[in-house]
Amino acid sequence: MAEQAIQTPTPNIALINLDELRLVINEMVNSCIEKYIEKNKEDNLFTIAKAAEMLGVDKSTLHRWDKEGTLEKVHIGGKVRIRESDIKRILGQRKNKALEQ
Repeated sequence: MAEQAIQTPTPNIALINLDELRLVINEMVNSCIEKYIEKNKEDNLFTIAKAAEMLGVDKSTLHRWDKEGTLEKVHIGGKVRIRESDIKRILGQRKNKALEQ
C-alpha cells in the first residue's frame, strides 16, 4: 500500500512594513468606533441602579440578564450603563405578556 503525503495549506501571509501596519490598525479601530457610535447615537444610557428601578427589578437581575443576553451592558471607562432601548424592549415584552393573559 502506497503512503499518501498529507498536504497542509500554505498560509497566506502578506509582508507589510510598520507604516502599513499602523494604517491597517488605524482603519480597523476607526471602523469599530464608527459602528459603536452608530449603534448608540440615539440611545440614552442609565446607571444600573436607575435601570433596575425603571424595570422594577434588583440590580443582580440586570447582571444576570446581561450574562443571558437579555440585555447588553455598555462599559464606558470604568462605569456600566444600560441602554434605554433595552429597557423599553423589556418593558414592552412584559406588557405584551400581561395582555396575553
